[in-house]
Amino acid sequence: MQMGKYHKAILVSILMCSFALTACQSAPEDDIVVNKNDGVLESAIHESANGSDGETKTPEMYIDTFDTASATIKGKINANVSYPAEDMPVLRVKPRNITVDEVKHWAEVLFEGNTAYEPKNVKTKSEIEEQILSYREAMSDKEKFYAEHGDVWEYYEQMITDLEKSYETAPETYERKETDWTFHDYSYYDAEASIFSHDTSGEIYDLSKTKVLQMETDATALNGHQGYIGVSNRDEDDFRLHNIIFYLIDSEKIDALPDSDMTEDEAMAMADEVRLKLNLPDWEIDSSGGDNDRYTFIYTPVYNNVAAVFPGRGVGVNADNKDDVYAANYYYESLKIAIYKGLLTEVSWQSPVEVVDSENDNVAVMELEEVVSAFQSYMQSKYTDSVLKKQGIEDPNAKIVVTDINCRLMRVKIKDNSNEFYMLPAWEFKGEVQVGESYKMDLGVLALINGLDGSVIDVALGY
Repeated sequence: MQMGKYHKAILVSILMCSFALTACQSAPEDDIVVNKNDGVLESAIHESANGSDGETKTPEMYIDTFDTASATIKGKINANVSYPAEDMPVLRVKPRNITVDEVKHWAEVLFEGNTAYEPKNVKTKSEIEEQILSYREAMSDKEKFYAEHGDVWEYYEQMITDLEKSYETAPETYERKETDWTFHDYSYYDAEASIFSHDTSGEIYDLSKTKVLQMETDATALNGHQGYIGVSNRDEDDFRLHNIIFYLIDSEKIDALPDSDMTEDEAMAMADEVRLKLNLPDWEIDSSGGDNDRYTFIYTPVYNNVAAVFPGRGVGVNADNKDDVYAANYYYESLKIAIYKGLLTEVSWQSPVEVVDSENDNVAVMELEEVVSAFQSYMQSKYTDSVLKKQGIEDPNAKIVVTDINCRLMRVKIKDNSNEFYMLPAWEFKGEVQVGESYKMDLGVLALINGLDGSVIDVALGY
């Protein structure tokens, strides 16, 4: 596979996939609890909180029970409750392009001042010879090969055959070209790449109107490693995509490095330092995970000192259904920073938005008791045995436990507007499934309740 095609595959993956740490919950099979687009929300948006503050709205803990639609699996609320002390706003936002100036800044910071080149999409004869040699060396001891690589012998043989064929037309030398800092048509970096791709659902998308900018460093520019930056902008009525990602290309070389002694707190400090250098100050960690010297941090944006909800991938690109399913077709905004073996291995920013206007600087938010009632009704009517089974909950002794209730800002669709969204208060119910005293499984977000009208927000629909 040519490097250019490799980058294309990665870029498509960036365009079509989520960066969430926790899986999105399945969309409810029936109608949402409260009817939408009936004017209730629009009226509530302009209702003032009359100077009330968050300190008196909620207790620090909330304890209760609830039923699900299952005859056997029950629920319990034993939750920490958070409500920002600041006023809760309602903002109007819209998707925005990643600018060339932002790309230049990312390259300066993440490439550490090294020259940014256009991705190399050809191999020289010497590079092909080196790759063939490495494959043949790996295959020199068949028993050892199968032990280390598994049953991929025929695949390696085919790669050698393909490389030998490529060698015949490969150039002796290749002169690298510095990036021109210009967004190009999707086929610019690889004329053979298909402009059609698909997401995990199999939906086909035409990427011909997507503008891309790609670049990389020399092979060893970043402490012996090679860096890559890929950017995409698409602002069309069928769907919108705005993403920028940095990562180290040579993952196999990184895997071979010895483990570092970096702690999660040290990795978090490193991630925060990178975030600030990228001029992204107003973000808060939504979730984090660490395993085998690999740490991943998912950040969510902060507006008026209130953090936004990041419900995972949530909405998808569905260009064929413009009437209802998330007319703007835009993933939720997030920032991902990954640290592996003490190295910064990935930074990605997905779906940026900009504030267009403030609809209300301090909106009246529903009290917790009302919201809990809406949540209980939703769980009782929607969490059927089939929904629970999809989440891996079948044990009749299982119990769904709400662990956290947070009032945050959630991005929702505006009626009859495919270009803009509201950021408005929503109550986030997070939980886990428990079986006995020993087994616990994180379920992430169980439900999001609109804090203005009490409706359940379907993250797959965006409202």
